[in-house]
Amino acid sequence: MTTTRFDPNTNTVYIESKQSIPTSITLTAEEWRKAGHFAVDRRADSVNTATHNIVKNKGFTLNTEVDQVAAVLAAAKALGKPATLNRGTFQPDNVGGIRVRHSPQPKAKLRVYDDQPDHEKCLLVVGRGYSYRLVGWATAGEVRRQGQKESLNGSQKQCWTISQALLKPISELAQ
Repeated sequence: MTTTRFDPNTNTVYIESKQSIPTSITLTAEEWRKAGHFAVDRRADSVNTATHNIVKNKGFTLNTEVDQVAAVLAAAKALGKPATLNRGTFQPDNVGGIRVRHSPQPKAKLRVYDDQPDHEKCLLVVGRGYSYRLVGWATAGEVRRQGQKESLNGSQKQCWTISQALLKPISELAQ
């Protein structure tokens, strides 16, 4: 998208171009394969850690792990920014300093935790396998102000959530 602005005082035309960010991303077989390899290594590295044993989320399978890593790669591909993948299963992944939150559920809510800084940008990515959709984003502080506290996957761990309707558009991340 390009916008043009004319300043009559200086007789200058200003042209501003905003980078277009695709919201639907399809990973290649090679990209998905890399996500799978990293997820297996990450799961193996964290299986006997205290954090992994405390959460005990039986629904968090290796497939979930692969989809999480693939969602980060999809966000990096869409935003044209580097991905930072962490070795710990329950450590944050980010793209260009934006924390990526993934869910396989198309209508998932964005979630944040009390220990996240208010200014941290969080991006919701939904999908699985090769296909992902960048839904929207908000800062952790905005989620805590606008959202509600919920139990995560039926566990004792609480998080703040907001619906997709309250998220900012992906296009604002290009600004």
